[in-house]
Order: sequence, then C-alpha cells, then structure tokens
Amino acid sequence: MVATLRLSAAMLPGWSKASLTVILRRPREQEHGFAGCGVGATLRWIDAADRAAHVTDDRAWPLLDASSGPRVVSAGLPPAPRSASEGKGVMKKGGILNPAICSLLAELGHTDELLIVDAAYPLPTDGHVIDLTLTPGIPRLLDVVRAVAEELVIESFAVPAEIKDYSPRLFQEMVKLLGDIDVDEVPFHEFREQSLDVKGIIRTAEFSPYANIRLVAGSAF
Repeated sequence: MVATLRLSAAMLPGWSKASLTVILRRPREQEHGFAGCGVGATLRWIDAADRAAHVTDDRAWPLLDASSGPRVVSAGLPPAPRSASEGKGVMKKGGILNPAICSLLAELGHTDELLIVDAAYPLPTDGHVIDLTLTPGIPRLLDVVRAVAEELVIESFAVPAEIKDYSPRLFQEMVKLLGDIDVDEVPFHEFREQSLDVKGIIRTAEFSPYANIRLVAGSAF
C-alpha cells in the first residue's frame, strides 16, 4: 500500500523548494493501517513535470523518520535516471583516474612531448592545459611525474638547467624515478621556447623553483 503526504516549506525550515512529497510504504508483514507499524518513508522532490513519471518510484531516495512527524534524516536532489549498466563496476582498478590526463596520454605518439610544470610556470594562452592545483604542494610535481611514468613509455626528458642549483633534491628524485634515460638540461628561457609545441601541459601545485619537466614519449614496440 502507498500513501502520499504533501508538506509545505514552512514545515521544513531551510529547504528551498516550495513543496515536498513523502511516499509512505507499509511493511509487507503489516496488513492493517500505518499507525504503530514503524513505517518506512522516502522523501521526494516533486514538480508538475515529473510527478507522473516518478511519484511511485522511491528507489535510492533519502529516508524520513515517520515515527514522530517529518524529521529529515537525509536529503538530496533526485538522482540521475538509472542506466542499464548501473552497478556493474565500470571504474578503473587503478592508475590515473583523471579523465583528462588519461585522454591526453592515450593521444601521445612516439616523440610527442608532455610538459609537467610547477604552480608558477607561465602557461600559454592557447595550450592544452590540465590544471591540477589545489593547495600549495597538493599535488606535488613528483607525484604527477610518478603517476605518468607508470603509464607512459618515456624516451627522454628535459629540465631547466637552473633546477640543479635551486631545487637539487627534486632533480635527483626525478632522475632516480625515471631511470637510465637521456636528460637534457637547458637554460630556463630556452626550455620555455622549446616547450611551445608540446602536446599538452599538466600544471601541478609544486612550489619548488624551476620544477618543470618535459617528457618525450617513447614507443612500446
């Protein structure tokens, strides 16, 4: 059995919608009435456009405590329509989860270049930039380089020559992480000029001076 109760906004302070609909469902084992049977309830946003389509579908809606009046336990906007693949676990098992970076790495061909830079790097106005900055140091440049290196064949890389003087520890960690491949060290102004035609740029929240690296994609075969 299903019953519908209309609530005004005044009954639920702080809610912005003009009205709510509560669907009360009687437990199957109960045969008579709602009183005293510990009914379950679900809270629905209802408007004129979707009332006919959704008024009886209460799956995945937040619960309302029906034992002592309309006290909201949890609430939210209606979920997106369910698809046929919902609940089948389509998320990646690991590796990079950022969809923009996954797409960029998949587009790289042999000798294409990818630039990973610190928070202060002057970004080109027409470049393909993926900005990951959140707060200072999150994420670090080395975190992003490590994640990319696990998914991309890297033939060689280049860094500003100044990084060895201003951020020597970071430079040594880069070399250790990327292994025995060619390293090109050039002055920063040349590094910038050489990086104008890279396939993409990933901006990190690294705050170390001259913490920039240009990766040259290799081939897996």
